[in-house]
Amino acid sequence: MCKFIFLFFVVLVIKPVIGISIETNTLGAFRYLGFPSGSDMFQCDADILSAALPSNAIWEKLMPPAEKEGTQVQNRLKEQRSFWQKRMILRAFAMEKAFYQEKKDEFFYQMEQLSEDFKIICKDVNREILLGTASMYYILESLLRIQESKLPQRRWLSQELLQSLIPQSCFSNEDSSGMKQTETYWHLFLLANAIVQYHDTHGRLPHDLSEIEGRRIDAWGRPILYLQDGDRWFFKSLGENGVDKAKYDIDNRMPLFITSRNPILYNGMSEDRITLWMNQELQVGTVLIRLADGMPQFIRDSQGEVRFAIARRQPKDEEKPTK
Repeated sequence: MCKFIFLFFVVLVIKPVIGISIETNTLGAFRYLGFPSGSDMFQCDADILSAALPSNAIWEKLMPPAEKEGTQVQNRLKEQRSFWQKRMILRAFAMEKAFYQEKKDEFFYQMEQLSEDFKIICKDVNREILLGTASMYYILESLLRIQESKLPQRRWLSQELLQSLIPQSCFSNEDSSGMKQTETYWHLFLLANAIVQYHDTHGRLPHDLSEIEGRRIDAWGRPILYLQDGDRWFFKSLGENGVDKAKYDIDNRMPLFITSRNPILYNGMSEDRITLWMNQELQVGTVLIRLADGMPQFIRDSQGEVRFAIARRQPKDEEKPTK
C-alpha cells in the first residue's frame, strides 16, 4: 500500500542513515530528502501514483466564480492551493523516480504533464499564489536534486526543455514583489543548469556569465551575482531593494527557499538540505539553521543576528499585553 499518497497528513517514523529516529510527515521528508534518499519510504508503483493525481475535472470544480468575493472565494482558494500542492509533489515524485530508474520516456512524459500543469496555473487569476506557494518550489527542489546528481542522464535537463516548462509569459513587469522572487528563483535555476552543462562539456565552470547563454538579470532588472571557486558555484540576487541584506556567499549560505531574503542558489544545496533534515540543524559557515516540525525555526549568524525566524510559542499570561 502506498504510504506517499496521503503525504500531507500521514505521520511516519523515519530511520535515517545516521542511526537516530525522527518523527515527521512524508511531505517534509520528500521535500528535503527526495527520491534517492527516501525511496524506501515512498514505495508507490506508477499506476497507484497516477490514480492519486487530482484530475482536471476536480480542478474545474474548484474554480471560484469571478463575480463573487468573500468567504466562499477564500475557501475555494485554500482548496486550490491544496489541489496544486498535492498534484505537484506527486508529479515531482514521479519525475524523480523515472530519472533515477533511467526511464527516459516516463521522465519526459512527466515533464510534459508538468508543462501542461503550469499552463493552467499561469492562466489562473490566482497564479501568483498558486505558482509561488503551491507549485514551483516543489518542482525546483526536485530539479535541483536531479541537477546535482552528477548522473549521465542529468543531460536530459536541456535548456530548451526547462524553458518550455514555465513560459516567460507567465510573468509580468507588473507582478508583485513575491511573484518577482518566484521568477528570480526560476532564472537562477536556468542559469545554474547552463553552467552545469558548460562544466560537463568543458570540464570547468565558466569564469563569468558572459561565457554562457541565458538571462543574466533578476526579475527587478538587476545583474545576477555569480561566484565560482573550482567546481563550486553560487548565484545571488539582491532582491527588491537591491541591497545585500543577508550577505550570503559561497561559504555562508542557506539551503532554504525563503522569499524574504536575497534569493540564492548553489551547488551542494540539496546535500545541505538532506543533512539539515537528518540532524534538524545545520551550521554553514557563520549561519546556523534549525528546524522545528520540518520548518525553519531560526537562522542565526556568528554575531547573533537572527536572519529568519518563525514564532511558535504562545506568550505566557504575564507576557500578554494589557489593555
